[in-house]
Amino acid sequence: MIPTWVSAALVVLAALAVGAAALTALGARRSGPAAGAVGFAVLVTLAPVAVRLPGRGATAGALIAALAVACAAWAWRRRERAGEGSDARVALAAAVLVVAVASLPFLFNERTGVLGEGIYTNDHA
Repeated sequence: MIPTWVSAALVVLAALAVGAAALTALGARRSGPAAGAVGFAVLVTLAPVAVRLPGRGATAGALIAALAVACAAWAWRRRERAGEGSDARVALAAAVLVVAVASLPFLFNERTGVLGEGIYTNDHA
């Protein structure tokens, strides 16, 4: 369960970094709450192209990680400090609540994977 949470957190952090950089590059004064959605859209658009490069998944992972780190560094330098603290605390509390509630079925089943898999098969005879 912990590796699933870590990989989900990495995807969310990459989406936030790429989204914040994309929005500020497009002229937004603050990245705002749309940064995660914009960043995820950018990552989802770039990943299928990157996975076709030589090296397949390893190359795509390295390129997306490099993009996320570069965008995080760029957004960090350009961030606005005024008023971001309260927004970040509310967003973090909402994210923790959503992850906790979404994890309950997996915790109750004591495994990760497709929910309900293994209970029934297609053969109901």
